[in-house]
Amino acid sequence: MLQSIYAKVSSCVRLSPEGKLSDYFNVGQGEPLSPMLFLLFVNDISDSIDFNNLTQNNMNRLFIVLLLCTDDLALFTTDKHSLQAQFDSIHLYSTRW
Repeated sequence: MLQSIYAKVSSCVRLSPEGKLSDYFNVGQGEPLSPMLFLLFVNDISDSIDFNNLTQNNMNRLFIVLLLCTDDLALFTTDKHSLQAQFDSIHLYSTRW
């Protein structure tokens, strides 16, 4: 079912309050299901990251260590080993899902 939804996505624009629609056109990105699939996928990603590998320097200097926004994930650290541990956690999470 998901493959058929994404096989050929088209859309149109409402041109008037009366409901007159434009011709349909193909849509390459921005399918309505994408945000929902992303939210379902990353809902528990923060639970899988091993924040115990953060250094004391991270804890003293950083206010945010993980930021999720729209379809992006940003990691913050001051130590390359801490960053690698976070990458490893995300890789395991992604492999599992």
